[in-house]
Amino acid sequence: MKRVYDILQYVNCVKTEEEHPPMGNDTLDRIKVLQDVSRLGEALADNLIESVKRNTDRTNDDVMTLQGLAIFLKLNKKTIEPLVRAGTIPGFKIGASWRFLRSDIIAWMKKLSKENPNADNL
Repeated sequence: MKRVYDILQYVNCVKTEEEHPPMGNDTLDRIKVLQDVSRLGEALADNLIESVKRNTDRTNDDVMTLQGLAIFLKLNKKTIEPLVRAGTIPGFKIGASWRFLRSDIIAWMKKLSKENPNADNL
């Protein structure tokens, strides 16, 4: 942490000969610190990219509850319950609770809109 502080102190100071004389004997240490910070930045960027990829993949198959589905479809829960029980809306039960894959719901909606875009599909 002290190395990071040293870098920030060095970077934030005014870079004139009077206010910031040459680094002197610790030049090599400062260069090493800058290299460490650079590697840290690259590692953080790589981790962020991987995290975004994992989250993007996961959100394609998020599992929703009946209430989550109602929110997703912007419908009242009481409106979708009979459709779910009838098998009109794709889902599955775990015990007494319904679950829905977001990707299945999106595919179902796309299918409905292609079959008859101007009709009441439900």
